[in-house]
Amino acid sequence: MFKSVLSYLQISALGMFGILLFAYLMLPSLENLKGKCFYYSSQGFSRELKQGRLFFFKVDSNDILRYHVDYYEINFSKDKLITKLTKKKSGTLSYLFQRQGHEEFQCPRELGEEIKL
Repeated sequence: MFKSVLSYLQISALGMFGILLFAYLMLPSLENLKGKCFYYSSQGFSRELKQGRLFFFKVDSNDILRYHVDYYEINFSKDKLITKLTKKKSGTLSYLFQRQGHEEFQCPRELGEEIKL
């Protein structure tokens, strides 16, 4: 009886190891985007620029299946100098995020700096 239970546990452990190994090998690897900033270039994008503001997100970190991001709003003057930088919220993006429609740009660091789109 003890041998059959032990044998069953060994088979179960081996099966779990196999499943985990398969999942690890088959999951897509996330691109290292930590510290990079992206804005969504859409039809409303040019309107936002005319109004002197831009919404973007900065990738903070990632885990197995998602990116952790912080969302920001920038207000800027007509000569594209940053007048206000506000963190709006934090969230996550799925690992399926593939930059479709998102443009990378240099992350703003301080007020008075020019936006480099």
